[in-house]
Amino acid sequence: MLNSQQVRNDVSGVVVGNVIQARSVETVLPRPMPLAVSGLPRLPVFVGRENELSEVQRALTSYGDISGGSPLVVIAGLAGVGKTSTAVKAAQDLLAKGRFAGGSVMVDLHGYDVPEHRVPTGSALASLLSALGIPREHVPAQTADRERLWRTVLAEKAAAGQFLVVIIDNASSADQVRPLLPGTAAHGVLVTSRHSLVELDGARLVRLGVLPSVDAGLLLRRQLAVTNPRDERVRTRSDEADTIGRLCGGLPLAVRITAALLAADPDQPLSEMSATLADEHRRLDELNYDGSLAVRSAFDLSYRNLGEPEARLFRLLALNPSPEFGTGIAQVATGASGSARRLLDRLRRAHLVEPGSARGRWRMHDLVRLYARELVGGDEGGADAFNRIINYYSALCTTTDRLLTQAIQSPVGLLPDEVLDGLDVELPNIVGAVLGANEAGMDDVVLRTAKALHRYLDLRKRWDEWIVIDGVALAAARRVGDRHAESRILNHLGIAYRDVRRLDDAIDCHQRSLAHFRELDDRVGEAETLNYLAIALRKRGRFDEAIDLLDEAARIWRTTEDRLGSARVRNNLGLTCYAAGAHEDAIEHYRQAAELLKTVQDPQRMGKVLHNNGVACTALGRHEEAHALLTHALAIRRDLGDRHRQAKTLAALGRVQGLLGARADAAESYRQALDVFRTLGDRTREAQVRRDHLAMDTDDVVKPV
Repeated sequence: MLNSQQVRNDVSGVVVGNVIQARSVETVLPRPMPLAVSGLPRLPVFVGRENELSEVQRALTSYGDISGGSPLVVIAGLAGVGKTSTAVKAAQDLLAKGRFAGGSVMVDLHGYDVPEHRVPTGSALASLLSALGIPREHVPAQTADRERLWRTVLAEKAAAGQFLVVIIDNASSADQVRPLLPGTAAHGVLVTSRHSLVELDGARLVRLGVLPSVDAGLLLRRQLAVTNPRDERVRTRSDEADTIGRLCGGLPLAVRITAALLAADPDQPLSEMSATLADEHRRLDELNYDGSLAVRSAFDLSYRNLGEPEARLFRLLALNPSPEFGTGIAQVATGASGSARRLLDRLRRAHLVEPGSARGRWRMHDLVRLYARELVGGDEGGADAFNRIINYYSALCTTTDRLLTQAIQSPVGLLPDEVLDGLDVELPNIVGAVLGANEAGMDDVVLRTAKALHRYLDLRKRWDEWIVIDGVALAAARRVGDRHAESRILNHLGIAYRDVRRLDDAIDCHQRSLAHFRELDDRVGEAETLNYLAIALRKRGRFDEAIDLLDEAARIWRTTEDRLGSARVRNNLGLTCYAAGAHEDAIEHYRQAAELLKTVQDPQRMGKVLHNNGVACTALGRHEEAHALLTHALAIRRDLGDRHRQAKTLAALGRVQGLLGARADAAESYRQALDVFRTLGDRTREAQVRRDHLAMDTDDVVKPV
């Protein structure tokens, strides 16, 4: 028997499984396994992403220093946005720079596939260990043992200075990722996911958005050039390539599918492909290449991963009239009392919605929205949700109009900026809601909304939207047989046509409205319409006709003892006389209008009269008087928050200041006017102000705005 001092029982090195001790052992080593640590999938044509690549590479290589870099990076984004390509490109660039001497390994978890096709943790670990040269027969059977062996092997490589980049592709949850993370921070880890995976401790999140239209067009051109270098279509029609990139929503998967379709049909003009993709009803069907590449299939995988509350909200959000919406509309769509914000956050983490133009605003990618529309078609609650959404926007317009009316009629006359700004943001949804209500035969909603919007559209000078909305409302009024509403809408439409210089259309609208009001024996409506028609005729240069109509309107207002109506007519008589060159007569009409307005509360109208009088005094060389009038008008318009009319008064004031020799003040007034006209998109008046400012510098005389 051996004593204890004679027994040697030492074991060293990496041991997995049982240890067999014997006096004499003959060992046959397994055949060396080839390593796959230098192999990554072939990178497809890659365009752009310079900022994202830089952020990923910086995070992987600067951990531990004051920049707070992390060796764990999650690249998250919408299905088909190019997450895997970006991860592979980042890893390749780092390997080329010699930053990870141990190479790279990659595993695809298929996290968004059906559950039976997802890669189990044990299988993923076995694949990674095999890539590092561990023979299959030496890989433990139990997942926990595989995890320990994986981290042990990586620790040994780190000790030898063989740092790796590990790419974990298509992870749908943090639980899929955690068992695959190295036990040391020496190795870099890149995770790609359609979810943000913010619950992974220490992970740097890099969100991947869609490509700009220019980059999407460039990707299409390069993809086709690789397929067939002799393909001349994208070289001769690069503008069409950019259009296709825009219709693909900047989604790389959609661009690659389009490139494949074009390559398969070399005779197809790009214009034909653009026309096909422009049809929203066919777009998702077209973005499919033999089933192997399909945008709809990619979205299916994301959608199936949602819980039912998020999935229902996702479907119903497609009913919103435009791609962007506020948090409140999500609550309206579901009709539930639960937290819509919480559901939206989940959809955001799944990258099925994304942040919009401001805090509390959200948007859906165009292709995602088309996909959701397909799904909501089979939702039994879709019709009720649609009605709730349409009525929500209509109520918003009614509430805003009431606030604007109260503000204008108050002694202070201050318009709440946040109310106007709020409607500015929602205007695309409101226009869409009116069109949607029209298609659904909701004529009462169309008429109510159009009426409530008139004051706002006039203040903001949103002529294009005004013409669209009133055009729809006019048809609704005719369908329901409301002649009064039809007559009012014709006048509103005529005002919009007048402001966009479609004077013949404006005159036609007002003449038809006038005929209706006379048939209805509505004297107030008749007087208002005479006033509107006279303005259009004056702008057409038909001054005598305009004056005759205004005199007729004045007689009606006198019989009704309507001092505000009389003041409006006097103001327009002043404008007509001024346009005809009778400046003294114009000033007298403005004086009478101002006297009438002192007995009624209408600061907006008073601002108009003071402005017009100031312009007339300028023409007569009464510059000091003009300066006082315009300064008063500007103060009123600033109190009202009426930006467009503020800019008109600033432009007129700038001219007077220049004539008085206050050139620095004039330059500042012109600058402020330019800023407003540019912001509001009024290119005509913007150009006029530029000419006025230039004329001041060259001492020329230019007619004021």
